Amino acid sequence: MNPNKQESFQHFLDNNINPQQKEAIIHSSGPLLVISGAGSGKTRVITARMTNLILQHNIHPSQIVALTFTNKAAKEMKERVHQFLGDAYNLPIVATFHSYCLLLLKKYQHLLPFQNFSIIDAQDQTKLLQTVLVQFNEEKLNIKQLLYAISSYKNSKLVDNDFDISQFPYPKVFLQIYNAYEQEKRKSHCLDFDDLLVYTLQLFKTNKEFKTLHQHNVRHILIDEYQDTNSIQNALLKEMALDSDNVTLAIDSICAVGDEDQAIYSWRGATVKNILAFSKEFRNTKTIKIEQNYRSTQSILNIANAIITNNKSRSHKELWSSKKSVHTPLYVECLSEYQEADAIVAFIQALQKKEPLNSVAILYRTHYQSRVLEEQCIKHSIPYKIIGGIQFYERKEIKDILAYLRLIVNPYDRVAFLRVINTPARGLGQKFEEECINTWNIHSILPFTHIPQIMATDGLLKGTKLHAVEQFINLYSGKQPTCVATF
Repeated sequence: MNPNKQESFQHFLDNNINPQQKEAIIHSSGPLLVISGAGSGKTRVITARMTNLILQHNIHPSQIVALTFTNKAAKEMKERVHQFLGDAYNLPIVATFHSYCLLLLKKYQHLLPFQNFSIIDAQDQTKLLQTVLVQFNEEKLNIKQLLYAISSYKNSKLVDNDFDISQFPYPKVFLQIYNAYEQEKRKSHCLDFDDLLVYTLQLFKTNKEFKTLHQHNVRHILIDEYQDTNSIQNALLKEMALDSDNVTLAIDSICAVGDEDQAIYSWRGATVKNILAFSKEFRNTKTIKIEQNYRSTQSILNIANAIITNNKSRSHKELWSSKKSVHTPLYVECLSEYQEADAIVAFIQALQKKEPLNSVAILYRTHYQSRVLEEQCIKHSIPYKIIGGIQFYERKEIKDILAYLRLIVNPYDRVAFLRVINTPARGLGQKFEEECINTWNIHSILPFTHIPQIMATDGLLKGTKLHAVEQFINLYSGKQPTCVATF
């Protein structure tokens, strides 16, 4: 216990938050649903709640898990908790759903069908699915559509008993393609991002000892943006928090923070039903509404409140703000995208006389809409910066390096092997890939280092190509993974 930190935190509770925020922060046990409107300080509530458990209730940080949807949000929460606690305390676990499931799977990988697995991303999935479609002579099928369907199917079949396969594209061959895709991943000891949730949920459902141990270790769970959870995430949370009958709370508290009015991810499987049904699924839930907005002026909130009332599937709330403004929202209806760009640029030029340009932001729905706006900004010499572009880990050279490293951790990773065996170019073409896959299918229990020698024995690899592959294999001589999963 640190009296100075406790005193400082108590001062924060007494002077820096509103009554509804404080009520949510100090609620100590049982299910808690915090309906936190836009700009109402939900991150402050979550981080202060974790801090309160540690400082005021002497809960060990390792017994607290906070789950969110982006690494950025997780990083921000950790930083805020650290500001409260300083260096004298360890931090609670704050992670995305996928990161936390990966943490569990790494720690308990002895319970999985295979160990030392790799994680494949969307590009790897595309490559793998292309290989599968060749087997079915279905190369012309829409891969993007298939991957979306595979993800939807995987996220639904574990939690939906009335699942209808006919709703998916190519229903006659979909299950065959899905099963072949899953088999190819297993051969490579690979998991995709959906598998992280699926395998973790299966552990909770099928291994009572694992579930009991997790509930003994983790006594308090907090979830950010609960309206964005999908069916499998909701099922996972119930397994983490409820007893074996999924009826009684088996941990000390679960706190869901969200706002059904901000649900925008139904296209990727999120369902607002989860937050609306929270109080039914977790008995004796206490519900707290936080309606004071600290971000916008009342004139903006009046419009937002008027629009959202058209949604009948919501809990009643009305955002309010003490912030005043001399400006009122302006609605301009244009006849074309070019007229719209002209109006926006004219507005910026007028504003530029009073405000710096870095206080202005243009929001658009899709990236293609930026082209006309950029043209107008260039035409009128208005400097701008586009936020977005290719992320660091999506760059080809970074993905190539990571694929090299993945083979150290998982020597059965076919996707990584086929990505880098000819990067940089080693004179190996499509025929080599096909013969390599065929050989590996026959000898599926062997790591990648053994396959080229078998191909050479079979007369499939010789001369300069054999020498090039042997040099590649030698890169891995004596290399072993050194990271250890921690909890």
